[in-house]
Amino acid sequence: MASVNKSRDGEYSSLRVSADSLVPQQHFASIGFLKSADVYIQQFIKYSADLSYCHSYQEYLHAALLESDNDVERFVPQPFKLRVGNRRYTPDCFYTRKGKRYVVEIKPEGEFPDHMKIPLEEFFNRKGMQFLVVSNESILLKGNEARDWLNMVQLMVLYKDVNTDYEENAAWELLARQNSVHFSDYIQFSSTEPDQRRLLALYRMAHAGIIKINHDDRLGPNTEVELCG
Repeated sequence: MASVNKSRDGEYSSLRVSADSLVPQQHFASIGFLKSADVYIQQFIKYSADLSYCHSYQEYLHAALLESDNDVERFVPQPFKLRVGNRRYTPDCFYTRKGKRYVVEIKPEGEFPDHMKIPLEEFFNRKGMQFLVVSNESILLKGNEARDWLNMVQLMVLYKDVNTDYEENAAWELLARQNSVHFSDYIQFSSTEPDQRRLLALYRMAHAGIIKINHDDRLGPNTEVELCG
């Protein structure tokens, strides 16, 4: 499908955008690219089909922030193989939020050339998706929250078969009696099994949107927690 865009000098050009498929699924880069790139690999929850391959630190943090957003239902890294003109192109991420679909490119200072950006915006708009360019800097501003969520997701994935219903009910009852509590009011940061189960319970409640965790500083005993809504 042809897309027409206006260049910086006021002249018009046309680039054809095409896709092998618009079913979001992770496309893997070559071994050579993975060896040369700054790649981060992790199992996430909202992308459960496979390990997520993030091709930069900012992509890695962005995936964690998607996990933290209770309105995001799912995401897929490296979701489509496209051609923009004669150039091969793979977006960084696809996600759904409140039933809407988004395709993301992550760039320093959010800069992405118009001759690529405009055809992609028009192409995805026709397909019922919104194409977004997200800046590295906006992601890094939420670095503490993203790094907390990376650790939280790792624990939830590692202990996905551990039942924490009792601990979640106890945490809810404590929070229902008070406006907010600190982590240290409910758990001690130790390696004992009961404390680890309580910590896991809080992470699961945050991921489900039951509680809100204050991420102003890195997670610790003084971190505040409150019920959502």
